[in-house]
Amino acid sequence: MDAMTLEAPTEPPARAVRSERTRLLLEGPVLPTLLRLSAPTIALMTFQAVVNAAEAYFVGFLGSDALAAISLSFPLVMLMTTLSAGAYGGGVAAAVARAIGGGRREEAARLAGTALTIGALLGATFSVVILTFGREIFAGLGATGPVLDAAVEYSNVMFLGAVPFWVFQAAASCLRGSGNTSYPAVVGAIGGVVTLAVSPALIFGVGPLAGMGLIGAAWAVVGYNVVSAVLLIRALRTPGSPFRAAFEFLRPDRRRAAAILRVAVPSAFNTIQSNLTFLALTALVAPFGTTAIAGYGMGGRLEFLLIPIVFGVGSALVPLVGANAGAGNRTRVRQATRAGLVLGAGAGALVGLTAAALPIVWMGLFTTDPRVGAL
Repeated sequence: MDAMTLEAPTEPPARAVRSERTRLLLEGPVLPTLLRLSAPTIALMTFQAVVNAAEAYFVGFLGSDALAAISLSFPLVMLMTTLSAGAYGGGVAAAVARAIGGGRREEAARLAGTALTIGALLGATFSVVILTFGREIFAGLGATGPVLDAAVEYSNVMFLGAVPFWVFQAAASCLRGSGNTSYPAVVGAIGGVVTLAVSPALIFGVGPLAGMGLIGAAWAVVGYNVVSAVLLIRALRTPGSPFRAAFEFLRPDRRRAAAILRVAVPSAFNTIQSNLTFLALTALVAPFGTTAIAGYGMGGRLEFLLIPIVFGVGSALVPLVGANAGAGNRTRVRQATRAGLVLGAGAGALVGLTAAALPIVWMGLFTTDPRVGAL
């Protein structure tokens, strides 16, 4: 893919393209439109799951202690991911979609400015909490000795990149809310390919570059987040974009923050519950030793493979429903909701049944230790 792929989507004439996207949301056939909008995000999220699995595969060569360390960190990383992309991102996309569906472009820009600033603040909060209390959190989960030290070392690097990660997700959610699901997917996919190439070099070393071990995997992900944030912010600033003026409104606005958070906060409760359950079960498994932690952590990654499907359908459903709600088209809102429910449930069931039928294939991707694979 040539360098032009990374150019922000100018797509002249910009006003005509935006009008076409809005018409698609408001007038296009519901199921084909939902599939068209969800396909890039599902592809991206599935690929990112593959990238995460590959990271665990590389780390597996460092031994069970390293696998256990990233297994302990994984629930916290997933908590941040699902909150930023799912709960908060859904609130951002919904608010933006309602504004665009109602023809209020300046309002969409103001919402985007508020969303970027709140996202940066939430990212900073994650960084401070994990860097300050990470050791206590992992010790509370039952980690001791080398596993505890490795988990702290890995998470400290990962959460240094929390701010660009949240900004990246906020910018992507603004674009998705406008009906542009393809550009965030392209950026994410290219970033994933680069991460796969860079990660083993940072972990094991290449040429004169000494291997960094476990934290090399974390630095590869942080680099991906920084580059993705820069590219998506650049997309928001593209001439003709409804978000071009967003950077004039970075000071959070109470009314617009409320418009985002009234959708994001209820969604966050479900996200937090799911991740706290995973953390609690990790704590229950920890007393059984490093092998058990590693095995359960890899099994948990399989469960989170369902997220790409659910998030992909949901991220397409939000602008479709939001734009039509903003335009007052209630009948189309109901049609889109029913189509999204059927599509998400059917695809999730297919993945779950396949994984249940072939569990050993999944575990064999990460370790040759028969004790871990048997779990």
